[in-house]
Amino acid sequence: MTRPMEQPASAHHVAVGEFVVTTLLDAYAPFAADAITGVPQEDVARMHAASRRPWPMRMTVNAFLVRAGERLALIDTGVGPDADPAPGRLPDVLAALGVAPANIATVLLTHLHSDHGGGLLDAGGAPAFPNADLVVHEDELDFWLREQPPGLPESVLVHVPWAARCRRYGDRIRAVRGGPVLPGITLIPHSGHTPGHSGYLIESRGEELLIWGDIVHQPHIQLARPEAGALWDVDHAAAAATRRRVLDLAARQGLTVAGCHLDFPAVGHIARSGDGYAFVPRVWSPTV
Repeated sequence: MTRPMEQPASAHHVAVGEFVVTTLLDAYAPFAADAITGVPQEDVARMHAASRRPWPMRMTVNAFLVRAGERLALIDTGVGPDADPAPGRLPDVLAALGVAPANIATVLLTHLHSDHGGGLLDAGGAPAFPNADLVVHEDELDFWLREQPPGLPESVLVHVPWAARCRRYGDRIRAVRGGPVLPGITLIPHSGHTPGHSGYLIESRGEELLIWGDIVHQPHIQLARPEAGALWDVDHAAAAATRRRVLDLAARQGLTVAGCHLDFPAVGHIARSGDGYAFVPRVWSPTV
């Protein structure tokens, strides 16, 4: 398969040593302002207005294609064909890159929420990636595929039927607890948002890229105010603690990061800013 050399629409390539990681813009989805928790709503409105983003609020949804030679791995699958108000664009973006779903050897899931695992099945309910193994944290499977503890809010329970879609992959599901999952790719537990919420560290030839799931949903708010959570957090305190830990690590170490809800093309660095953090986008280049 030819190594990408130019940028296509709705996709963005970045080299990480021998790997090429491609941000895939799947959706720009509606997002209710009151889904941000832990900070006053007037602060949310003020910060959103200051960002000059459109109102009502929206949320970027990205997935990531990882090319390691001829092997293709996909990190998350987007909102899928049944999303409201519009299906995800991931299949079209992959097709534009010349990647057929059958070419994907491994799907690495950050967690099993609908906007990350919604694309596991196609419109007919069959596995969208028929030859892929499915890698997901063991605690994620235990939480979503067994009876949930009592007292969980509807904002959490609404994801249960979406998480169950992974069952269609049967014995191709690989439950892990952390550590290397593919050569050069390590699962890093980021629990809190969900019990098995995870990130993936890609390393090659001394270069690194940390890809996270839901460390932030609205970067212009949650980076500046790391205490700001989301309605779908299973454990709000743990999610906030994880967010601060990951952001502090990225800032201290100068890590290159990418995120499923960072603004496309979603690759850059984290810098300290006042009592919080800011995103410093990697400068776009027409070549890889």
